[in-house]
Amino acid sequence: MKPNKVLSQFAFLVGDWDAEISNASFLPDPNSKMKGETSFAWVEEGAFLVERQADMNGHVQAVWLIGHDDSTGKYEVLYYDTNFGRQASRIYETDLKDGVWRKWRNAKGFSQRFKGIVNSDKSQVQGLWESSEDGVRWKHDFDLLYTKKRS
Repeated sequence: MKPNKVLSQFAFLVGDWDAEISNASFLPDPNSKMKGETSFAWVEEGAFLVERQADMNGHVQAVWLIGHDDSTGKYEVLYYDTNFGRQASRIYETDLKDGVWRKWRNAKGFSQRFKGIVNSDKSQVQGLWESSEDGVRWKHDFDLLYTKKRS
């Protein structure tokens, strides 16, 4: 199988990253930080890109599978998590343009969006998540910092 060329712009993500959540509305102390690990890897020799988010003990808590739809030109993401005792499955869109990585979903009753700024050497992504119940009024959910691990 040949790699999916349209996913090549995401290639810098491949590898292991430290992840830090801060300023989170769902943490008992909004000033506390939650650390974890995130890894990105090619699936099926580059047909898809998978993101696995884990806690500090290495237990995977969320999986994102990134692909591309030739007919629409959109990048689609299948998401699944077991955070906080739930099992959530969602479909997002994503894109990466001019050093800004975005993920979003517009769903009745609960929309979400992420905006991450990729630094110049592509070793950090500083981002934030927002949510909305009506798709009009958005509220800050949490900040997320990815820092690539050096091998």
